[in-house]
Amino acid sequence: MNKYRQKLEQMRATRNLLIDEIDNCEKSIASSNSLIEDLTKARWLITEAARITQENISGYIERLGTLAIRSVYKERDFKLLLEFETKRNQSECTIKVQEGEQEPYIPKLEMGGGIVDLISFALRVVLWSMSNPRTRNTLILDEPMRFIGEGELLMRASEMMKNISHRLGFQLIIITHEPELADLADRAWLVTHDGIKSNVKLLMSGGSLITKGKTPSVQEGDVGSNPILPLQKVKTRKPLRVRKQ
Repeated sequence: MNKYRQKLEQMRATRNLLIDEIDNCEKSIASSNSLIEDLTKARWLITEAARITQENISGYIERLGTLAIRSVYKERDFKLLLEFETKRNQSECTIKVQEGEQEPYIPKLEMGGGIVDLISFALRVVLWSMSNPRTRNTLILDEPMRFIGEGELLMRASEMMKNISHRLGFQLIIITHEPELADLADRAWLVTHDGIKSNVKLLMSGGSLITKGKTPSVQEGDVGSNPILPLQKVKTRKPLRVRKQ
């Protein structure tokens, strides 16, 4: 009889232990379900916020990009489009161009680099204007619009860059081989190299061409009013020595 009583007590103890474990598991499951529900709601909020942000950003980028393209290709009804899609739980954007009612296409694959140059400039302006805190209002461009070509199209691109910089209030410092870009600057320098040193010559000041024998009045720290200017102070220095490779 005692043997059976001991066995019964052991079974009761085991039962109580299992009941406690079941209770703890149920509490853990309830807590996990609550966490899953909260995470699902948070994910929905983040997705919705991202969607609204994308709509606002895409509208701004599309307007500025379309303005840049149409300012150069005035005879063609181009429009910049952004298409967002979710891949691997991440939002990805594809930049496309549409002409009239034709099917939108990726400009890098279907056209030359001219439109890509314009879109690239527009995107850089957008990133600067939307940065928080905003960086210094100066953009440095190395050989912009290199695929636009020459003549009228490049002049239109130059005017577009200048107008947008005035409208949004930022300064452009441009390194270029294209005279059409230099002609629109308030200040333009010609940099040459004679095999020993670099020589810098002021070609234009205040939007006026510097004639031979005429020395412009340039004050230290004066950077003028046009945004296509150098950022640093203007000082008279000895020519920069460049070591030959």
